This record gives sequence, C-alpha cells and structure tokens, in this order.
Amino acid sequence: MSEALYQQAIMDLAKDDSHAGPLETSDTAATRDNPLCGDRVTMEVRKGEDGETLETVAHTVKGCALCKASAALVSQRTEGKKRKDVEAFKQSLENLLAGHVEQNPHLAIFSLARHHKSRHDCLRLPIDALLDALKD
Repeated sequence: MSEALYQQAIMDLAKDDSHAGPLETSDTAATRDNPLCGDRVTMEVRKGEDGETLETVAHTVKGCALCKASAALVSQRTEGKKRKDVEAFKQSLENLLAGHVEQNPHLAIFSLARHHKSRHDCLRLPIDALLDALKD
C-alpha cells in the first residue's frame, strides 16, 4: 500500500475522537462489517426535535486508518443535516472513487484512494452504516 495513501491529513482525521464512541442516548444506530478486511463500524444518531435533522452523529470503529478517517469525516459533515444531505454526501464519495471531478473539498483527502479499489469499501462503510441507521 502506498505511503501517500496514508497521508498526514488522513492519519490526523483517523485520530480525531470528537465524534467517536457511543452516544449516551441515541434514536437510531446501525453496524456494518467488511468481512474482507475486518473493519466494523457502528454509526449512532440522535435526531433533532423535528425528527429529521441529525442533531448528533457518533461512530465506533474497529478498523483501518482509512475507515476511521472516513467515519470521523462522515460524523463531522453530516451532523446538523438531513437524510437527503447524507445521500448527497455518499454520492460525492462515489463520484470521487469513480475518478470524477469532485466538488466536495472535504473529500479531497481521499482522492488517492480511488487508485486502490480494495480500499473503497473501507471508505464507504461509515456512510453506508449511517444510511442503514436512517432507514425508515
């Protein structure tokens, strides 16, 4: 694996624990596993009074630095948003991984991962778990 893939920005994000750990109380949660590499992500959400806004988003990750960084970014960027925003964030990630020019500057740190298809699922796992948690 290329050292460039694990650049300092990714390592710093992977260590960011501002949204890490279980919530004291949550409205919904979901866990996703990647059996190929052993990553496991649980995303938890506490919703706002309107029942739609993601007031607080937290993650618990057992996995690689890319998966941890992705979970941290997903938690940061989706807090205060609605499901449609989470879906748009996922589409932006998919666009980046497919090699399309991406307009979301927050995802730029993952641009080198598009050349490592075996790592794509590590990046997708947190957003997929969050979308699972938000299913009706």
